[in-house]
Amino acid sequence: MAKRLIQLQFGVNFHAEGIYKNFKPPQSTAFYPDFVAEELRAALASYTGVPPEMVVCGHGSDELVDVFIRLHFLLNPQLIVAEVPPNYYQYRNYAQRLGLRVVSLEVDRKDLRPQLFLDAGCTPENSILMLDSPANPSGEITSKEQFIELLEAGYHVFADEAYFEFHQQTVIDLVSQYERLVVSRTLSKIAAMAGSRIGYIIAQPQVAEQFRKHKLFFNISVDSQARALFALKHMPEFQQRLVRMRQVKEVTAQRLRKVEGYKLFPSLDMYTIFAPLHMPTKKLHGYLGDNHGILTYLFERYKGESAIRATVGKLEDMKQLIEALKTAQAEVS
Repeated sequence: MAKRLIQLQFGVNFHAEGIYKNFKPPQSTAFYPDFVAEELRAALASYTGVPPEMVVCGHGSDELVDVFIRLHFLLNPQLIVAEVPPNYYQYRNYAQRLGLRVVSLEVDRKDLRPQLFLDAGCTPENSILMLDSPANPSGEITSKEQFIELLEAGYHVFADEAYFEFHQQTVIDLVSQYERLVVSRTLSKIAAMAGSRIGYIIAQPQVAEQFRKHKLFFNISVDSQARALFALKHMPEFQQRLVRMRQVKEVTAQRLRKVEGYKLFPSLDMYTIFAPLHMPTKKLHGYLGDNHGILTYLFERYKGESAIRATVGKLEDMKQLIEALKTAQAEVS
């Protein structure tokens, strides 16, 4: 019998899938979906407290990251894309598809100021800033005051709030003041919809209109729009499932601290991040997959070190992860 794989390598919300037990998918998919997702935009506008004309829906937030970079690339083919790792790795990938230079500032988020970007050669005229807050996966917050400093300095900023519901800190209220600010959100994390691909941005109406012109037509399926509308009506239930996720994360952390030979890093509620102290991290990563069927994500460089990220799955899967880490010391060292 094939070994059961424990999938912990991607940012997936295992704890909220049960909320969809009463969801009824559309019975007909013969017609094309609403290409501007009017009903969904209205629901997202109500959820975020902005007018519908400030909302654009994407095929996941990835499509909107890509559109943001391409819009600025069209204005400046020599564009620099600036990021602050650890962060969402796709910023770099979408920039490099266009042959753009990526500048990574490896600094603590609390120290982030316009001068750091200037010192790295990133001026408001030649660069855009991709900032996820909370940072994925470390959980660090870029404060509203820091965003204001960057915007006042003239930078165009993509504020990625994919994990907003986990920490409830936002800069959406700044969008009406700054045309240079775009805020991105997703239903992948809070609403367990990674497979349905629903992201959205909040921007001033004229900026939102540019996104609509450059996104794919019919980018969100009939099924995905229906599921998203269902999710938005059940947000209190999804928030309750976050409580369970945090409980499992804390139990996992407590057990890992009792296992000798591992370093535990601060991280978002969705992840447990750790590194072995007495063996190569890459070797442990391979061992977990090959010997225990536990798939995790390897960071070659995380806060100056290599580390392993495991999504906080069901409690029984996290127990198996801890048991595998216990045996790894003897088997791998």
